[in-house]
Amino acid sequence: MTADGHEAWMAADWLVALTDDPDDPVLRARFADWLAADPDNPGQWKAVVRAYRALDAGASVETGRPAEVTPLPSRRGRRGWVAACVGAAMAACLALVALPSLLQSLQADFTSGTAEIRRIELADGSVVRLAPQTAIAVDFGSEGRRVELLDGIAVFDVAPDPARPFSVSAAQATATAIGTAFEVRRIASGDAVAVREGVVDVATAAAAEPARLQAGDAVRVSAAGSVQRGTVIPGQIGLWADRLVTARERPVADLVAEIRRYFDGIIILRGDGLAGQPVSGIFDVSDPAAALALLAASQGAALYRISPWILVLDGD
Repeated sequence: MTADGHEAWMAADWLVALTDDPDDPVLRARFADWLAADPDNPGQWKAVVRAYRALDAGASVETGRPAEVTPLPSRRGRRGWVAACVGAAMAACLALVALPSLLQSLQADFTSGTAEIRRIELADGSVVRLAPQTAIAVDFGSEGRRVELLDGIAVFDVAPDPARPFSVSAAQATATAIGTAFEVRRIASGDAVAVREGVVDVATAAAAEPARLQAGDAVRVSAAGSVQRGTVIPGQIGLWADRLVTARERPVADLVAEIRRYFDGIIILRGDGLAGQPVSGIFDVSDPAAALALLAASQGAALYRISPWILVLDGD
């Protein structure tokens, strides 16, 4: 943790301590010493106080359904909330200088922004649909058509050309087709390929031979390289183009990561137990806050709006 990050967390601790026992003279004297110890500390203190006041405003998810309004934690239970605000502020600062995103934008031929669904027709007549926050690089030659999925989710409707195979590479897997429609995902938890129609061969480092997939088949490759085959409903592949996100026994953390692509702000997921819980359903992400409220209700969790651009899904 950086020095600035450490002092931000210290400011959160001081806020909790002073809120619980504001009249303790020894505590107040120690707090004054901390403020004077570093010229940056008063600024960190003011930032945490602003976050605390936002919490005290009693904000909640504005979905128009009163049953989903959740009160904020009691005063003595707010330490984690203040810490979450500090963490969100630090994450927002890091996002401004995130090197991986910058490198992807430099490498990519096509990208999509937050909540943007983009349709691209490639030089060979193939059509690519990019989910939000997706980047691809395209390399077509006389012997093959290659696409690198740098990040995100894309559906490929491939124009037939037997002389030039069409392949899509992600971090752990490469999908190759001659004429078909399929989806490829490259996300933090690994890669995934699902086939809507036709035949796709998926090569991975862990397998000596490519896995052959037909319509309704899918394969997931974890970040560690393990391979798991499964099935999907072909008609549900690419539903995100209609801003509908499907989940079939997906971890909550994985689903939240996808919803983040549609939200122009920060979504904080609290609770290790909640993050790993499997969830199934179809979520309308045209309203990301409402989708998260539905997810929270299905898991017995709480959802809070700290500000218009910070949502907290809390499983603790």
